[in-house]
Amino acid sequence: MQNSETLTIGVTVLVSFLSYCFGINPALEFLLWAITLDIFIGVLASFINPRLYFNSRKMFRGIAKKIILLSIVAFSHQLDQLMHTDIICLTTTYYFIINEGLSCLENAGKCNIKLPKIIQTSLEQLKGLADYENKNR
Repeated sequence: MQNSETLTIGVTVLVSFLSYCFGINPALEFLLWAITLDIFIGVLASFINPRLYFNSRKMFRGIAKKIILLSIVAFSHQLDQLMHTDIICLTTTYYFIINEGLSCLENAGKCNIKLPKIIQTSLEQLKGLADYENKNR
């Protein structure tokens, strides 16, 4: 009985802290689902596509990036609290939702799922831009 009460208190403290850091809004919930979906599809792509392989180091870097992403969302929420607005956190969250959605589409393409031509072309153009920027750094 003592262990379940301790666990309940620990979970309550953790959820309260996260609620303080991030706030609760539908956009954040959607972002969390998008992050989860992106990780899940990425892992599946590594098993489905024979050209890819499961790399725990690469996955760890991806998860570290997601943690940084969530830290930026928490920071933007705290800025909103400081300035008594809602626009900074919502804008940041929507940006990352779009980014995660594009990543999900890219991972779906790696699973050999046929994407509509316009989406496939757009993803290739975005990847070309990213490669170009990385070479010029």
